[in-house]
Amino acid sequence: MKKILIVDNSQGITGAFKSIFHVATSLKDQFEFHFATPKGNQQLAAEIKRSGFAHKQINFVEISKRWSVILYPPALLFNSLRLFWYMKRHDIPVIHVNDLYNMTGAVIKLLYPSVKVIYHVRLRSNSYAGGLYSLWLKIIARLADKIIVVSECVRKEVLPFTGNKKVIRIYDFFELGGECPPAHPDNHMVKFFYPANFTPGKGHTYAIESFRKAIFQNKSIRLTFAGDDFGMHRNKMYKMKLQTEAGDLVQGGYITFAGAVTDMEKAINEQDVVLNFSDSESFSMTCYEANHYGVPVIVTDCGGPTEFVEHEITGLIVPKQDVEAMSRAMLYLAESSDTRTAMGQQARDLIHKKIAEENALLKYAATYEFLFDQLV
Repeated sequence: MKKILIVDNSQGITGAFKSIFHVATSLKDQFEFHFATPKGNQQLAAEIKRSGFAHKQINFVEISKRWSVILYPPALLFNSLRLFWYMKRHDIPVIHVNDLYNMTGAVIKLLYPSVKVIYHVRLRSNSYAGGLYSLWLKIIARLADKIIVVSECVRKEVLPFTGNKKVIRIYDFFELGGECPPAHPDNHMVKFFYPANFTPGKGHTYAIESFRKAIFQNKSIRLTFAGDDFGMHRNKMYKMKLQTEAGDLVQGGYITFAGAVTDMEKAINEQDVVLNFSDSESFSMTCYEANHYGVPVIVTDCGGPTEFVEHEITGLIVPKQDVEAMSRAMLYLAESSDTRTAMGQQARDLIHKKIAEENALLKYAATYEFLFDQLV
């Protein structure tokens, strides 16, 4: 069977991991997938092992402002060689890197040009990557055989670096569950849900500020934050900062902070509205999941989500960093259960139509087959 190594830097069950893992699970009758993920991440390891995939754990080192940046070049070379020898040992000719910031695929291609390399671009230029974004894209554009982007807004940022034939846009649409109908047992309380891992840049602060404004006019609303900190000190400090910022609202029972979500379908279906106030999103798995499960969203005009969230039809789109607009949108949806229900149903119907039109798994299979054909 044709073999593919998927390299994923995720520190936990992220939207990026869920998407590529679903691809591997759905296509495992056509291709033999192997996974390489960060060492020590037992959550990912357990999920991969449970599905029967071969798995290699690697001590990936990411570029940062800390002194550990000096370890990056030797670690990158060492990890690239380890992955290449793993590929040689298992006769794997294709490597699929699940985001542009992991340079192991580029190094392998540079040292061994016969290897076929796919890069997934899941970030935008205005994300945390900053000035490194252009550098990474220049390297990937030169060395990757195929580049998969997750939205049209990402495609526009990638195309100046490479030809159109190398780039393929595949939305992270795939069939989820959807058997559980939305359940709202308390009709006197409107529940807003913010499912986002506790990493800077995800817009949590805007949610707290806008909710604080909204609560003055409607005391029946509640807000739950849910996400993972991946055990990282920086993320733990960020979550603590948010909890301090919302301290009075937490004590009053208006805001709740929860941990990682293990059953997203159940979690979303227990809420009335899903929020995403990020400054930059290439796709947004949480908005997609909300639409799929028939729950309306309020999302900032931050990129990818606006390509499938339709304003005033499946949810509301507000300007980035506009706390007043966010607050007004929350109050608007809190006023009418009929509006929320109608938007949720429209969201579910339209996203299912888009899933069918996208046929993402067929595009993945065709991309893989194209590269294997080039090996002959």
